[in-house]
Amino acid sequence: MAGIVVALDRQEFLGDGSEPGNARRSAAQSVALETGVPVIAVANLHDLLAFAGESAELVSHRDRLLAYRASYGSGPTD
Repeated sequence: MAGIVVALDRQEFLGDGSEPGNARRSAAQSVALETGVPVIAVANLHDLLAFAGESAELVSHRDRLLAYRASYGSGPTD
């Protein structure tokens, strides 16, 4: 297997990294580490937020996406 392609990387953290030797990683990083195969995303949550901010139909969902990222995400807050 050359790689794993996901349509949308939600950029979620798994765990809190509090256990010794268990660094805080994103779900995609964990899969890549466990399988030894790179995980490539077509788009990620950051891309979706940017698109939602530019789309009149989706702008109403942007606050919920930001709240989701603040709760579960590994990306920055904006």
